Amino acid sequence: MTAPTLHRVRIRLETPLGTPLTSGTLFGHLCWAVREEHGEDALARWLAAQDAAPWIVSDGFPEGLLPRPLLPPAPLPARPSAEQADAAKEDKRKTWVRVADFLALRDRLSAQALAARACRAPWEERKETAQHGTVRLAHNTIDRRRGTTPEEGGLYFVDEDWT
Repeated sequence: MTAPTLHRVRIRLETPLGTPLTSGTLFGHLCWAVREEHGEDALARWLAAQDAAPWIVSDGFPEGLLPRPLLPPAPLPARPSAEQADAAKEDKRKTWVRVADFLALRDRLSAQALAARACRAPWEERKETAQHGTVRLAHNTIDRRRGTTPEEGGLYFVDEDWT
């Protein structure tokens, strides 16, 4: 059996994201692109071919980082000190590992080794210092017939993610 072909796509944001870059969202965009470029029949053929040769699409993630592998956490003492508990809590927040670190650890992957090299994404660090990548914007509902906003309930907020 031959190894599947791997494709890496880099996305440069020019506008904020309305939804996270989940695998389903990205697969939907691939379908849309096939349909726009080659037509409805080509999309139907491409989707039918998924049974024999499926495209497996991951969630999007920051360049140079991989999602931290899910491993059982390193054991804590029965009565951990405040420092140990704080360190374990901070370790849970580190959801990424640098590609180079993962490659160095992959043959001897353990929770302890991973904890020493895991990291937080840059925007996760900024969120704690008020320079985060999410902006909350106010929007109005507009009555298209009158060209005005309603008396009540027309204001709503949307979080735009620039991470």
